[in-house]
Amino acid sequence: MKTFFIIFFIVAAIVQFGCNQLSTGPEAVKDPRAYIWTVDTLAYPGSFQTFMRDIWGSSPKDVYVVGHNDRGFGKMFHYDGKGWKPVDLAFGAIDLSAIYGFGANDIWAVGERIYSNPNPPPNFLDSSLVIHFDGMKWQELKLNRGRVLSSVWGNSSRDLWFGGINGTLFHYGGVVAMRDSVPLPIPREADPFYNFYSITGRSASEAYMLLYAPPFKTGGDRYYVFSRQANAWTVMDSILYSRRTAVWMSPSGTLYAIGDGVYKRVGTTWQTMQLDALRSIGIFGIGDDNLFVVGRSGAALFGEVYHYNGRDWFQVESARLPKTPYYGVWTDGREAFVVGVTNDFPQKTIILHGK
Repeated sequence: MKTFFIIFFIVAAIVQFGCNQLSTGPEAVKDPRAYIWTVDTLAYPGSFQTFMRDIWGSSPKDVYVVGHNDRGFGKMFHYDGKGWKPVDLAFGAIDLSAIYGFGANDIWAVGERIYSNPNPPPNFLDSSLVIHFDGMKWQELKLNRGRVLSSVWGNSSRDLWFGGINGTLFHYGGVVAMRDSVPLPIPREADPFYNFYSITGRSASEAYMLLYAPPFKTGGDRYYVFSRQANAWTVMDSILYSRRTAVWMSPSGTLYAIGDGVYKRVGTTWQTMQLDALRSIGIFGIGDDNLFVVGRSGAALFGEVYHYNGRDWFQVESARLPKTPYYGVWTDGREAFVVGVTNDFPQKTIILHGK
């Protein structure tokens, strides 16, 4: 009889454990509009300007921000799920503008290397900088120097584009970075304009770039959108006066443009998605029904965060901060991070974390 009861309780325990496992199931995905937002402040010791301007992550426990710091260090910070720490980059005098990756062991960042001008003025000059993280260390990619780089995107680590000012454009095919160009004359006096603000896409044959051309040549702020077709860049569209700051393609292939409002490409035209009062600067999402747009609004330069669910916009009031424009956003669909910079002195970087 005693043996019977022992067997009975063992079987019961196994059944109960199995039921518990079945009832637990996958963790429910929280509605982004119900996220609780917290704020972290990044300020490199002794600095009067810690200005991080772009953000990317492989997961909510592996997030990077990049930018400028007047101390010569603190150009990149990393979040490991517990806190933010500066990344030691032993590359000398540099600044970083943008970051993009394919995984925790394959991350790319671009910017500029700064050096003294032997024949001033100006006192300092810059040249293109590309660095890569392989999971162990950051290394510089050798390339034929151009001007400062401000954008990076790729289909894979063997198919990357780097764009910057004065029409600087590189393509990296896995071995060397080769100079490239677009079918638009870039005058010498363009420096430091004719900037490739943004690059996006979803495959080697479907890529887009946004180029800003200054008003002294065009008669007004003109923005060119280029598309990659038959292994060449062609002008898909040009926009006069209406400001654009970035283009972004969703995983499904919808092309968005932000700046003075938010737009999406429908056929051969841009369709407004409103938010006209927002100077939108960053956009990112996991789909057309789950994306964030960030930027600033009003004379007080309120940092603004908006979420789009495929039907309407939701303003995240709890993430609204005065005198703190937001520059970038990243999400994996479960958590979201926003990077901004205070307009106070000393300038500090603000990281919003929603989950």
